[in-house]
Formats: sequence, structure tokens, C-alpha cells
Amino acid sequence: MVKKIDIPEVVTKDRHDIHKIIEYMLENPDEHGIYPTTLTYNKLEALLQRVRMEACGWTWSVACIELDNDRDPRQYEEGKLIEKIEQDLNPPIDLAIGQNNQRKI
Repeated sequence: MVKKIDIPEVVTKDRHDIHKIIEYMLENPDEHGIYPTTLTYNKLEALLQRVRMEACGWTWSVACIELDNDRDPRQYEEGKLIEKIEQDLNPPIDLAIGQNNQRKI
């Protein structure tokens, strides 16, 4: 039985993606009962790579916007930048969305 404490208040995009990868592994053991861990590691590694690339591109875009507005991107407060990147790149998702609208790994 799942305790209430095990269920997060907010499910983010990253948590949902990780859940789908692990869920696939646990629901698909081979005929000997061995879980596809290599495939799972590969998918998790690809997810991390994608997240890094998104963050890099996002940060570059913010710097360009600051420059376009005649502001020095080095003056951008790091705490605000981290908070904004979390909001933009790892938003809460609505689990009630239909299957066709959910992200696929």
C-alpha cells in the first residue's frame, strides 16, 4: 500500500519522465524475470543529457535577451535564474491530461 507521504504534492515534468522509465522497467522483465536495467540506464542517461542541453540553451537565451535589452547578463541574480529555470524547464504537470498529451520518453 502506498502511504500518502510517498505521493508528492506536485508532480513535475522530470519526476513524471523518471517514473515512466522506471515503470517500464518494472513492468517488462524478460522470460527469466530479469529487468531491462541496461535499457533503463540508457533512457535515464538520455533524459539527463536532454535536461542538460535544455538548461544550456535556456541559459544562453536568457543571456541573449539581457544583451538585447542593453543589460549585462553577468548582473542577473543567480537565485532568480535558478528559480526561473525550474519554473520553465521542470513545470508541474497535470496527471489528469489524456494519454496522448503526456510526454513520451
